[in-house]
Amino acid sequence: MRVYTQHTKRSWFFCCCLVLGLSTYACSDAQEEPLQQTPQWGPDGNMFCGTSMDGGSSWGSSPSGGNPTPQSKADFMQQVVQPQMQLMFQHSGLSQYQTTQLHCQSCHGRQEDEHLDFSKPSLLHPLDPKNIPTRKHQDPKIARIVAFMEDQVLPEMKRLLGDSTLTCFSCHGVKTERDMQGPPRLKDGWTQKTVDINKEVCTAQTIKRCTSSSSICYKGACLRQCIMGECAAGTTCRQAGDKKLCFRE
Repeated sequence: MRVYTQHTKRSWFFCCCLVLGLSTYACSDAQEEPLQQTPQWGPDGNMFCGTSMDGGSSWGSSPSGGNPTPQSKADFMQQVVQPQMQLMFQHSGLSQYQTTQLHCQSCHGRQEDEHLDFSKPSLLHPLDPKNIPTRKHQDPKIARIVAFMEDQVLPEMKRLLGDSTLTCFSCHGVKTERDMQGPPRLKDGWTQKTVDINKEVCTAQTIKRCTSSSSICYKGACLRQCIMGECAAGTTCRQAGDKKLCFRE
């Protein structure tokens, strides 16, 4: 599935800015409902980041004190920001977001390994700078999403990362004419690629079946098997153990 998104300049550390409504209630509830451990890796480089982090580490410091290191920043994103935002998202009150699994690639785009940056397009819905939706949008669903973004998401990310300069475009790509000519967007701005990753998660523990009979569970995600060595547009056939599977490009 091709995703018509465009990369825009984004700061390295803003991994989990979401097109998701968040609630302050979820913050207070986070310790009572710890995030369940998920597989570390999803489809070919999509990493599902860990669970809650103990101690007083913050974005601006390393656990041992001194200046933050790339590893301490990654730990903070994976062990503090992502789990907290996941819980807030689940309690957002927006039913269409209740089962979405957040991962580093939500903002960083798909990477081949754990060295995440913003060199790949974000999986989030790109925004048109000349026509950004507002909380007065005629569609009440979109209006509620915008309100959550303005009132909860952006302020909370600024607080967590200690950066008052963050904007929607710190994580969302810029929508271009190419995006507008691409395949229809799903409801509330999610692309088919994002939905596939979020909903087609399978683990050996849950033994969740993949919805397609031609897909198998591989590293926590449902991937289609290569048919006669061929895959759909936007995917490439690669060897994975004793199977040949279609990985997203």
